[in-house]
Amino acid sequence: MEKILSIDEPKMRRDLIRASQYWAELTGADVKFISVIDESFVRDTTRTIGAVGRISSAVENDFIREREEKIDSVLKETGFEPRKGIEVKAGNPVEEIKKVMDSFTPDLTVMGSGLKAGVINITGEIIGYAKGNCFVNTKSFTTPLFKKIILTTYNPDRDKHAVEVSFNLAERFKGTIYILSVLDLNDEVMVNAPGMVDDAYASTRETLKRMVDAARERGIAVEGLLKEGRVSNVIRNLSIDIKPDIIVLGSYSRTGLNRILMGSVADSLIKKVQCPLLIVKRKLTIKDSPRPVSV
Repeated sequence: MEKILSIDEPKMRRDLIRASQYWAELTGADVKFISVIDESFVRDTTRTIGAVGRISSAVENDFIREREEKIDSVLKETGFEPRKGIEVKAGNPVEEIKKVMDSFTPDLTVMGSGLKAGVINITGEIIGYAKGNCFVNTKSFTTPLFKKIILTTYNPDRDKHAVEVSFNLAERFKGTIYILSVLDLNDEVMVNAPGMVDDAYASTRETLKRMVDAARERGIAVEGLLKEGRVSNVIRNLSIDIKPDIIVLGSYSRTGLNRILMGSVADSLIKKVQCPLLIVKRKLTIKDSPRPVSV
């Protein structure tokens, strides 16, 4: 892995910088840190003081300079320096972040759970847009040992990178993986197509067994769980019982509706769990990680 994009969130800035530093050390990647000042806030301020033309531009530059100084102060406290630099700009947060993602093409994007444009939370939209992996910090970040890992997937072939990074993290931290497969079956299917339900359960059990067996062959402590219900609710309930250090979500599709839906699932989870989320869309290399997973 080569590049990490860290997206600033003022209320969580110190934690995001620590998380970015941690993932840089874990993967060997270089970090670019960006911060977008919402243009509506700048516009409201210039309107309030009656600033126009050059004065309006000077006000915007003052905001940018102040933001840069605050970021630099936290970086000095943490002793971390993003190798790919720091970029602060004013504009529409969604548009500016997407522009940077398109030009920088990060392998991993680190962000907070409260990323906003105005009053609207845009974390889910950014996750859905990202072509690379995403790490979402939901609370204060302390250097973790990922010893309890929930991996949510039902197709290890399509979600092979999520399976691989979960196995590698468990081996590195001598942790336990809880492999969760969720069947979201509505009442109509249950009543009118019971044979389909039986087939779905049988197929999912077999797939789950293969993943559990593969983990045990690697010497990893593992538990396979098959649940029924809405994905975000099932994960929330399980996280209450297990108290995981991280939840890993597979996301094999990089384009179209599936990317949007993954952002929606992750966005729903952010509001329901206390641990960070790792959304895996492509290969995520952990330094000194063991051999690739085969299930």
